[in-house]
Parts: sequence; structure tokens; C-alpha cells
Amino acid sequence: MKLLLEPLLLLQAMLQPLSKLNPLALHLEVLQLLALERGEGELGLVQMRG
Repeated sequence: MKLLLEPLLLLQAMLQPLSKLNPLALHLEVLQLLALERGEGELGLVQMRG
């Protein structure tokens, strides 16, 4: 679990400035990460981008 968490925390830190400007963008990033976790990433990304 720790191996997974560290990259997520790093990504979150990188997205922090973005989240201040656009909370929705950060929310979408989190949803994409969760989708990738479950192996639905590619499909999810395509759907989100329209």
C-alpha cells in the first residue's frame, strides 16, 4: 500500500496549485487515479475527455 501511496501523494503535491484554481480539475485527477487502480483507466479517461 505504501508503494502506491507515495506516488499519489507526490502527484497530489504537484496538483496542489492547480486545485486552488480549479477544484474540479483536482477531483477529476483523483477519479482518474481511482479508475486506473481498478483497471478502468483507459476507458475512464476517454469518457472524461469526451
